[in-house]
Amino acid sequence: MSGRTNWNVIKAQMTPERLERIAAQTAELRYMLPPTTYAQVRWAAQSYNTGEHRYNEFYRSVYCADFRSALLERSSEADTKRLLIFLNQWKSRRPYRMAHKLAASLPKVACHLAPLSDLAIEAGESDDSAFDSAKLAFDSLLSMSGVGPTTASKILGVLNPGFFCDVG
Repeated sequence: MSGRTNWNVIKAQMTPERLERIAAQTAELRYMLPPTTYAQVRWAAQSYNTGEHRYNEFYRSVYCADFRSALLERSSEADTKRLLIFLNQWKSRRPYRMAHKLAASLPKVACHLAPLSDLAIEAGESDDSAFDSAKLAFDSLLSMSGVGPTTASKILGVLNPGFFCDVG
């Protein structure tokens, strides 16, 4: 049984008053915590990438330029299956039969990403047109059946890590 199922079972057994108290306590805790800053997120990512919990070699190979080039230029089913394996390690639960549809969609996504190839979000080089291109690429992926926001953002991170993420 998954954690979500367990919580749903527990929640179903609670009174509305108890659920309301839990929601109020959660809101109070969120209010007390300071907001997370970009510097903290960046530090955490760098620590994760270089510390004892660093990405394994499979993750690094997916983020490498050779794989990205192969994925964007060939868009073969084998390459997209490798991408799906990576996504599924992040618990995306995408079926491998989806590799063909993803391979067919990547050229369209690549067209939207072309203007972003030499930009980095943190360097302040971006303007509104860059974010428009990113949104078009994101929406293009979301239009595929079986691709949600998390999966789309992970794919964009692989296709253009310089703009969408920092993988040390």
